[in-house]
Amino acid sequence: CDTALRVAGVRLAVRGAEYLDLDRGGARPAIVVANHQSAIDPVVVASLLRGDFTVVAKKEARWDPRAVLGSVLLDPAFIDRSSSESARATLAQVADRVRAGTSLLIFPEGTRSPTQTLLPFKKGAFHLAAQAGVPVLPVVLRNTGEVLPRHGHAIRAGVVQVQVLPPVTGWAEAARTKQGLDAAIADLHAAHRRTLADWDHPG
Repeated sequence: CDTALRVAGVRLAVRGAEYLDLDRGGARPAIVVANHQSAIDPVVVASLLRGDFTVVAKKEARWDPRAVLGSVLLDPAFIDRSSSESARATLAQVADRVRAGTSLLIFPEGTRSPTQTLLPFKKGAFHLAAQAGVPVLPVVLRNTGEVLPRHGHAIRAGVVQVQVLPPVTGWAEAARTKQGLDAAIADLHAAHRRTLADWDHPG
């Protein structure tokens, strides 16, 4: 991922990197959640996480030739978005893997947003955080849609700005009630939204 970004002329301007590093107060393993604007987003977050993680992807991506290498290296959890029951069952299968030390990257919007506007968060990532007993680590990406637009086929050179927010704990407690989980997810969504709206990140 580092090489792909470097060759494409993409530089990362990262704030909050200490939250990714256990030696500096970071939280791993974790459920890493990021907003989703571009097909380059997984490459950017992979470059940040470095190792000991896998991803959740829509089941259609299993047959995408561009995803073959990632499938070999990461053994993703492929989600059937048309079936909530199937999606929950798949996520349950990776809970033990998370507990054993593998972080999981999920884009909780469920699809790419065509603009900076944040789509609603689906609940699967947060149910899994509760089940595995790990924190959620929020990563906010800005302008990846400019580096690789939604229907683009070529990466443009530029700077991708990243803000890693502090890890969020307490998901098992929040998930005891629907209202508690909904409120915790709403708080996290609002934090993402505020970060995007009030961006003062140099780069």
